[in-house]
Amino acid sequence: CVDGACTTSCPTGQLVCDGRCIDPETDRSFCGASGACTGADAGETCLDGEVCVAGICATSCPAGQLVCGDRCIDPETDRSFCGASGACTGADAGEVCLDGELCTAGVCVPNCSVGQTLCGDACTNLDYDPANCGRCGSTCPSGLCRLGVCACVYGSDCESGLCDDELCVTGCNLLVNGSAQAGDTSGWTILASGGSGWAVESWAPPPVERDSHNFVTSYALCRKSQLVSLATAGYSATQLETHPDIYVCDYVRRRWDGIRDTMDYFYIDTQLQDSSGTALESWSVGSATALQSTDSDAWVLHEHTYTGYAETPAAIHFEHGGRDGEGWAGHYGAKFDGARVTVLGMPCPSCHDGFQNQDETGIDCGGVCTTPCP
Repeated sequence: CVDGACTTSCPTGQLVCDGRCIDPETDRSFCGASGACTGADAGETCLDGEVCVAGICATSCPAGQLVCGDRCIDPETDRSFCGASGACTGADAGEVCLDGELCTAGVCVPNCSVGQTLCGDACTNLDYDPANCGRCGSTCPSGLCRLGVCACVYGSDCESGLCDDELCVTGCNLLVNGSAQAGDTSGWTILASGGSGWAVESWAPPPVERDSHNFVTSYALCRKSQLVSLATAGYSATQLETHPDIYVCDYVRRRWDGIRDTMDYFYIDTQLQDSSGTALESWSVGSATALQSTDSDAWVLHEHTYTGYAETPAAIHFEHGGRDGEGWAGHYGAKFDGARVTVLGMPCPSCHDGFQNQDETGIDCGGVCTTPCP
């Protein structure tokens, strides 16, 4: 309503012509119109057989386009005439894509949300789809896909080594006592022992078929950490200068059932550090001051792969902790198991891995190796 009179307001790029909104770039009745769309500004009316292309009446469309519905369209992408051909009439008019669909290569397909990829006629997450693992059509014989890589069944043999934590690895777990297999908290630096402190128990089945022990927290915040020196673990400077992928993970669940124990809290914090202790990259789930909730009776895997980083790594800082949501005395807080730090694609440093590492004076000889170097 302008000055007491109703007026037509058009979207950006359109004009009011003869009481309606038109696109002067494509409208055959007001092709090339401008301003008030009157007189000389009303553009021209295209003749039969002509279309309005970029504000000019033309007898044909640009290469790759067709005349459909008195306008030029791209049959590869137009949702109203998807896959059209020839005269763009009848069976040659293509199809009208439904709400939520896009026209891609002349076919109506689902419009996938962020984090999903169209494979065939369905959207999927390439990180976890065993039928499309990492890329469309890449299937996992094991039926397990983790972060775009086919996982394996625990304990089985796989092409690059032994399967552990659903990961086919030649590398080993650099965390000491990551699954509480020692029956205590040895190997860890205790940062906080809230409530009754950390405990080790075997009350819940383990996340994978291994030692049944796991860590459990109490009614106030419990925290612990490890700093893994990659050099101390035996990896050479030459190996680390290749910036290998480094995998970290942890399994978390609440302590009790959903009837009596409805919510527990936890966090996981990791850092890839250089030789000065400066963080090159970090990955975390929550923090010690902003805990995440868990209401799952099943173990939930939290995982990340450090990849494509720019500087040479020297250490991994791994830290986790949590507490009970109900404040019960004893150990009814979040549980942890299967914590892992693994340098992917490289075997555990040894005297038969084909690398000069540890304190060897040659490849797999000298130093800790019993074989003398030639």
